[in-house]
Amino acid sequence: PYGIITADCSNPKEIDEGIFVEPLDGDKEMYRVGVCVADTSRLYRDRDIFKQAMTNVCARYWDLGNGELGYDPMIDADVIHETEFKAGNVRDALIVSFVVGAEPPPSNLEVSFGKVEVNENLSYKDFTKRCKPTERASQKFGRASAFIIHHLQYTSGGDYDTVSPVKDNFDVVYHDLVAGPRSKWLIGSRLNEAYMVAANHLVGSLLAEEKRPAIYRVHDPYDET
Repeated sequence: PYGIITADCSNPKEIDEGIFVEPLDGDKEMYRVGVCVADTSRLYRDRDIFKQAMTNVCARYWDLGNGELGYDPMIDADVIHETEFKAGNVRDALIVSFVVGAEPPPSNLEVSFGKVEVNENLSYKDFTKRCKPTERASQKFGRASAFIIHHLQYTSGGDYDTVSPVKDNFDVVYHDLVAGPRSKWLIGSRLNEAYMVAANHLVGSLLAEEKRPAIYRVHDPYDET
């Protein structure tokens, strides 16, 4: 199974997504990125769980301080723990993987179900440290994320971020991400969020191309955020 890490708020109630980043051989810097989502398909066949989720219909959020959000999930904690990406476990996952680098935007999409081995659960602060330029073995996470932001022109880092102009130079984008003046949890949140945006972008494009019925998340084109 793929070895993945997770990055989340300081008090996660459900660890439902993780990532892996694999450098690719070649003359140019490129990565195979995997966004892994906990496979909850079996829960749909449990009428009690399904009814509970349909009754709650939303997750409740609250402020953890310093602008960081916590939340109550839609289903019971015992059910979540059976499927979530807790470190040390092998779990079933939906794996959305793609290639990104200096020249190609996120592309070469592959979507499959498979097993993942959860190596670490990181807070956003720890994830920020992992992505620093000084952390040679782990900076691949920061560089792959910055490539995504560079290509997709995505600059938001959450509800509490301020919008910064997208730079043309990738190295400037990367340095601004990991060494900027923002709080450490916000940088990690933004780096992790880029992976999720890319996965949603690619899967949304695939659904449109194959004319599959779906509910799309749409942003107002006049809102630069």
